[in-house]
Amino acid sequence: MKKELRESQGVYAVHVIDKNDVNYVYLGSGKLYDRTKGNASKLKNNTHGNKQLQKAYNEVRECKIEILEVCNSIEEARAAENDYIEFYKKLDDVIVCNKYEAVTMEKPYKLILDKEKVIEIKMLLEKGETRNKDIASLYGVKDSLISKIKNGFRWASVSIQS
Repeated sequence: MKKELRESQGVYAVHVIDKNDVNYVYLGSGKLYDRTKGNASKLKNNTHGNKQLQKAYNEVRECKIEILEVCNSIEEARAAENDYIEFYKKLDDVIVCNKYEAVTMEKPYKLILDKEKVIEIKMLLEKGETRNKDIASLYGVKDSLISKIKNGFRWASVSIQS
């Protein structure tokens, strides 16, 4: 995949064509590099979430991944994905494996913690006077995230000396 497309949002199709030339297609959207590599890997490892596509793949053991459109945002990509789903449904000898239309979150994902807040959390953790649950409540996150920060599974690159 071209370097400039790796971080691009877009729409892709995963095609599995069976012995009878029936095209099973799964349409998706998101970061093109991650999604295309992830779908191919899941099919090869027999772990793809779409059982119909996985079954077709297991019979022929090959797939073709096609980038259909590069978009400017995830919202644009989700809308385009729905258009492609409708388009493919109208084609002969094509089975669209998507069970649901693509949805865009009503609220965009918002990062709750930033570097400064993580430093504060790590300082509280170092003192050892405040429970994870109480720290989580202070910062509006789950206590499991505080535990992950404490054990170095999240925000490991941020140190108190930063």
